[in-house]
Amino acid sequence: MGKTIRFAPLIRVSTEKQEEQGSSLQTQKEVILKAISTIGGYVPDNCWKYTGQEHATPDFEKQMFTQLLSDASENLFDAVIVYDPSRWSRDNRHSKEGLKILKENGIRFFCGTTEYDLFDPQATLFLGMSTEMNEYFALEQARKSLLSRIARAKNNIPSTGRLPYGRIFDKKTRKWSIDTENQKKITWAAEQYLQGKSMSEIADTLGMNHSSLWNILKNRSGTEWVIEFNNKRLNISETVTLEIPPLLPQEIINAIWQKSDSNKTFEHGHIKNKYLFSRMIFCAECGYAMFGQTNQSGRRYYRHARKRKKECNHGGIYVSADVIEEAVFIKLFALCGDKPKIEQAVKTSSEKYGDHNKLIEEQKILSKELKAIANQKSNLINAVARGDINSDDIKEKMDSLKKQEARLETLIGLNKEKVRSAPSPKEIKQRSEWVKKVILKAAKNTYGRAEHYLKMTWEDKRRLSELIFSGVDLDGERAGVYLKKDENGNLSYEAHGIINAQIHGKLPISKFEIMELLQIDSDDLASQQDLFSKCDAYYCFCFYQ
Repeated sequence: MGKTIRFAPLIRVSTEKQEEQGSSLQTQKEVILKAISTIGGYVPDNCWKYTGQEHATPDFEKQMFTQLLSDASENLFDAVIVYDPSRWSRDNRHSKEGLKILKENGIRFFCGTTEYDLFDPQATLFLGMSTEMNEYFALEQARKSLLSRIARAKNNIPSTGRLPYGRIFDKKTRKWSIDTENQKKITWAAEQYLQGKSMSEIADTLGMNHSSLWNILKNRSGTEWVIEFNNKRLNISETVTLEIPPLLPQEIINAIWQKSDSNKTFEHGHIKNKYLFSRMIFCAECGYAMFGQTNQSGRRYYRHARKRKKECNHGGIYVSADVIEEAVFIKLFALCGDKPKIEQAVKTSSEKYGDHNKLIEEQKILSKELKAIANQKSNLINAVARGDINSDDIKEKMDSLKKQEARLETLIGLNKEKVRSAPSPKEIKQRSEWVKKVILKAAKNTYGRAEHYLKMTWEDKRRLSELIFSGVDLDGERAGVYLKKDENGNLSYEAHGIINAQIHGKLPISKFEIMELLQIDSDDLASQQDLFSKCDAYYCFCFYQ
């Protein structure tokens, strides 16, 4: 009686879904066990490890296949058995290398009950031809599948991976919708983040992964879902952008990006002496940030460095921190309590980009001119093809058209950015409503009167300042408070942020201005002496000579 053969079954499916469903794996296993029983052999317990999800297709990692070949020299099995040649390999190069290793180690090879003698040229020829055909069919199927997924994506149909968070796609109607419960979570998370809460704290409250939530807020809350399709072996590389319903208005997404950028500059470790506008106050002439400094008496100042690379006539200027903080924040406080003023501030900031409808009309005109130039170029090329004119004769004209085309493309690109940035009347209204909503939440709805102002903590003021002065303004400059000095040495300031250029004035702020801004009646003057005493105590500032 001959030696009982120890078999190592190689049982594979190509996808995790197939593995979970299990039918293909179970079918292969049953057929292989029957074949082994017919041949007269068995499967050692440690040889079932070559079973599971793994591509036999080229360019996919093949851990089980590699492990099988590595174990061929360890005397763990006498033969390898597969359901059919396609389960062995669909990559002829790897197939030849694998069969060579089996042959060198005296391992026999079976497809079901059929043994292929690895020393017989006809057997290896058949296996090679079979593998080559399997490779062709696998690659062709992969190509068709990839092109099909790209085509579906171009029709705004999801064709890869999970759907973006909070979105629903109806396969019957082929329409997108929003999961309102998840949208509420993201809206709340955005509001909390813009009010100064830490992302880890927000994520813990929602029971979400920190990095996933952050990615959703920054990259997956808008109207676009970008999918990349790449296959080096098929030389296919394409990016498709799907239009999806937004979870957040674009203004909120922009604010999240701005706050993220600003956090890199003004959210640092513990500071011994607190400065409300730390890393938010700049010289209006040179743009350099002013730094905080506390003297021996404990008085805080914002100072302008004397020696910088960029020359500045304001070098050495300094101002009492209490003076500038009080003046700017009282005006900010008053503005945030006045809804019409906020709406007008947002509208004024946006109007610099031009009327929305006018920009759209300009875009249409530019696009029409660009199309006309393209037609002229096409006519010239056709004339040369017909032999009506010589190619040398059109060179000058073609160069001129290309220059015009480049100029128009530049103008169209700039105009597109303006159209994107310039909000419609409806968007202006929505943006001002959002600013109002977030600002009121940030300070617990305590805007307008002096008693509310005096109740605000330093942390309340800092959160509101970060909200208003984070990121960049509409000119692309850093948002913040800009200090300047006139020829007589008088100080003034102008603040830029999401309510651009609406907070400005001279220093120090007067008592009458404070009364007006904080809605203090003359009858209440006595009750507000603490506020005025505080202002008087610090209304002193000077310059280095």
